[in-house]
Amino acid sequence: MTNWTRLLALLAGSAGFAHAEESTQSVSTPAPAYTVSGASIGLSSARQSYASGEDGNGRQAYFSPFFIYNQWMFSAYVSAERVTGQYQSETQYPQLAQVCTLQQTGSRLRFFNEAVQTACDNTEPTDIEEKERTGLNDVILFASYDVILPDPDTGLTFGISYSHDNGDYESGLGSGTRDLYADATGRLYVSSVTFWGSLGYTKILRNQTPFALENYANGSVGVNWRAKDWLSLSSSANVQQASIENGDGYHYLSAGLNLGKAEGLGGFLTLYRYEDNPGLPEREIHAGVSYSF
Repeated sequence: MTNWTRLLALLAGSAGFAHAEESTQSVSTPAPAYTVSGASIGLSSARQSYASGEDGNGRQAYFSPFFIYNQWMFSAYVSAERVTGQYQSETQYPQLAQVCTLQQTGSRLRFFNEAVQTACDNTEPTDIEEKERTGLNDVILFASYDVILPDPDTGLTFGISYSHDNGDYESGLGSGTRDLYADATGRLYVSSVTFWGSLGYTKILRNQTPFALENYANGSVGVNWRAKDWLSLSSSANVQQASIENGDGYHYLSAGLNLGKAEGLGGFLTLYRYEDNPGLPEREIHAGVSYSF
């Protein structure tokens, strides 16, 4: 799991994490029980551009409740999405219609196996591209713990999440896997700028995709600049180990703009640029509005 594969989900729950950051940065010694609860609701739209075939579009509605107890934070992410064209809500694995299209055009895919061939025989890429599909994405549960460090200009968070495979992968909804993800994120605060780095590992518990999947690690580094109390700019570089047998690892870059405070109305715009990798989009643009309370 992203995060980087969880990046979009974490972005949607950013209001809750902002509460957590504010609480931990201002506390240097253990304090009496501190609790905060709330939720974010929102609408978003994404467009994915592929090397061949039709581009994909997704329109999502989500609900993300959270609860903070001292340095602990617990949250969930539940979303429904309407998608058209070649679209994959979770891009850590290839988009099936794109893989089938590449195979038909003679591209050499090292991870193409008998199970993938059977899936392509049973699913015409044009049928996926032309149909509008609607349904739930994978439900994700999060827990994290903020470590109080001696230096108030640094931060360390350990996180774990569980993703359920209730989304329909072949329709572009969900990842097609049930998995556990654990990561550690370090931060350095310099005035209004936050530098951060993260290392994570995904354990696949169940695989419903036609691909031969393996557990994999990922890493990210990034920077966030809070230009105003209601405006922040961010960018990150991300790398993921190969998650498919005989496949390749890949990396991608992101740049984003976030509007709003920890509570109230907010919005975001994020651009992604993926390394050329079979089955994944080349570019993605994702924008949305949210309300946190």
